[in-house]
Formats: sequence, C-alpha cells, structure tokens
Amino acid sequence: MKRRIVGILCAVLALSALLTSCGEKEPAGVQTPDGAEKAITETSSLREQFPQYYDLGDFKGLEIYVWSMAEGSFRCGILPGTNRNKTQEEIWDLGFHGVSVQDMKEILASYDISDDEVFLFACSQPISSYLYPIDEDYCKAVSAQFDDRFACFAATDFMG
Repeated sequence: MKRRIVGILCAVLALSALLTSCGEKEPAGVQTPDGAEKAITETSSLREQFPQYYDLGDFKGLEIYVWSMAEGSFRCGILPGTNRNKTQEEIWDLGFHGVSVQDMKEILASYDISDDEVFLFACSQPISSYLYPIDEDYCKAVSAQFDDRFACFAATDFMG
C-alpha cells in the first residue's frame, strides 16, 4: 500500500512539474536552434528581469560597458556616470547581469538623455573565456553595434 501511494505521489509531482514548465518563457539571451541570440523585446520583461538598469541617475550621463562572449557576440551592462573611474569590481559585477545589445538599446530608450551623454566602454569580463584585444578596432566594433551613436573608450584606460 505504501509503495502505491509513493508511486502515485511521484507521478503527480512529475506531471505537475511538466505542466508548469510548459508555459515558461525563455530568459534573455537564449540561443535559438539556428545559433542566433534571441533578445527580449518587451520592455516590461526587461524591467522585471534587470531592474538595476532602470531609473539610474543620468545627471552625469550613462556608461555602457560592452564585452564579448564569443566572436560577434556582445553583452552589456550599464552604470550611472560619475566624476570617478569605476573599479574593476564594479565593472566585473556587470558580467553577472549582461544583456544583449538589442536589449540595451531598449533599456536606453527608457531614458530621456541625448546621445552625447551616453559613453561606451569596451571591456573584458572574467566570465568570458573569449580573448580579444581592447584596442581601437575593438572599440570601433563596439560602437558599430550601437550604430556609431556613442563615443567608445577602452575601459582598461579608466579603471581605478
């Protein structure tokens, strides 16, 4: 009798898990079968998933840090502009909450800020095993991801 009850309980739990997973949405940056990165397109979903990137003080501009996870695959994080250089730890912490370039463009659209108050910083992240030089060519590639709207700098030149 006990075995039958345990078996039924296991079956109910397995069926419950299966049914609840059917309606789940994929998280941001999920790879599709063709290898392309699927970006979240609903701003409310972005706000819910990355609340730390919204409602930042933009009095001194916004700093977008951009790094590569693979060739042609860029991730981003955002910090408010300040009168000081960001520490390596502050920049590296962004790696745990990286968003795609498309998602960052949507996040930036939520701010009432001019293009000359947004600064791109090309950087690397310890979570990426992809190695690349942070040089003028890389900064150009980063800037091109944002349609050359923002000035791009090497973050290694500014870290405190």
